[in-house]
Amino acid sequence: MVYADTGIVLRGNALLGIGTTIDHAVSMTQGEDSMLGQAGLLGWEVETRPLVNADGHTHTNKFEVTRLDPTTGERVVFDDVVVGSKYYPKQNEDCLQFADAILDFGATPEQAFAFNGGRRVGGVFGLSDLDLNIGGVDPMRAKLLAMTSHDGSLPITIMFIHDRLYCRNQISGLLRKAKNKFVIRHTRSAEFRIHEAQRTLGLAKTWVSEIEEIAEGLVRVPMTTGQFAEMATAIYPKPDSDESSVRAISRWSNQINLLESIFDGNADQGDTTGQIGGTAWAGYNALIERLDWYRNSSNSVELGRTRVAQAMGIIGHLDKTKSGILTEVENYVDSMPVTV
Repeated sequence: MVYADTGIVLRGNALLGIGTTIDHAVSMTQGEDSMLGQAGLLGWEVETRPLVNADGHTHTNKFEVTRLDPTTGERVVFDDVVVGSKYYPKQNEDCLQFADAILDFGATPEQAFAFNGGRRVGGVFGLSDLDLNIGGVDPMRAKLLAMTSHDGSLPITIMFIHDRLYCRNQISGLLRKAKNKFVIRHTRSAEFRIHEAQRTLGLAKTWVSEIEEIAEGLVRVPMTTGQFAEMATAIYPKPDSDESSVRAISRWSNQINLLESIFDGNADQGDTTGQIGGTAWAGYNALIERLDWYRNSSNSVELGRTRVAQAMGIIGHLDKTKSGILTEVENYVDSMPVTV
């Protein structure tokens, strides 16, 4: 289902700061008009060279990774990146060429990004055929991330997320069996790239089907503020009371109060529960919203980019945390008394 403009503006531009917004592109990697070309991510000519210590000693088994800056023509060193002799430098256009086939199958180009000084690069695609509207009142847009790294920390990786429009929560851990992240094998075979694109979109349909089932189940479960507070306290237990933990107890109390405010729709960043208020789905989203948007609440641009990158899964492991929270929410819902 494709949604028209919802008019929702809360955090409306938050996801745009992570990279270069792509209005139109027929290719991920081919030419200056491609997604990578528009973002300045073509022609990096990534290489390794022996690491040289400050005293002039040249290592034979340690290497630093460099790239060409297409704008200046100078080589740039990836800071604090040291790799071994088995590391093979990869080029952005080679690693992400399989995503050209994803565009051919109807995905929409949205952003191309370089994060952490270019250590992680990739693109964000819209999958409008897999958009959801939970309970008929809570629209979520399906997105696909294709990314890789130049520091050896990440192979060529695909990740599926849903962007909940009323709060911009990145729903990535709402799964029991299906996986929202998997690795693509690096190959120059055009036939294999098409196969991987087809496999990717097939997995996306499995993923979205499970998310819809879980979310629709939770939105039908009524939940009071008291029940939510009880659930939140079970997930985040109160610290033991002793003199050394006064500050910890204060932080815990503030966290629970914040979660209740988000659930009730009166937190300082606005009402994000809307028409799903008073449900277990609102409860799950309140817990996720604190992770995505209320941690490290600095207004600095760089920290803001980091927060968005973590929410989307470009860096960090919040998807695993969110999956654990889903388990806790479902366990609590299963323990709730049945109302007639």
